[in-house]
Amino acid sequence: MWRVADRIYSLIKLNYLREFPGVTRKADYPPAVWFDPSNADTDGPIAGKVLEIEKYDSLLQHYYDQRGYDNRGIPTKDTLKKLDLAEEAAKAEKHAKLT
Repeated sequence: MWRVADRIYSLIKLNYLREFPGVTRKADYPPAVWFDPSNADTDGPIAGKVLEIEKYDSLLQHYYDQRGYDNRGIPTKDTLKKLDLAEEAAKAEKHAKLT
């Protein structure tokens, strides 16, 4: 079942790559206001809390490493091969270079 989920997420990423060939890791970032201290909630359990961009980026890189994605958040050729998506990888290379 996890393999099916990995295939689905990889196909979603490849579809996004096809539609937006210049995609970067910024596509996996939440809205900028979530990092802005002037936009922090003023009351409640998260009052004054905002995301720290360096920590978020580090966590995002860890996620990419775990999923077998490159630094842009695109599945690597090796990952796609392991998921039996070599044909889809070849099609994706028409839109952007895979690592």
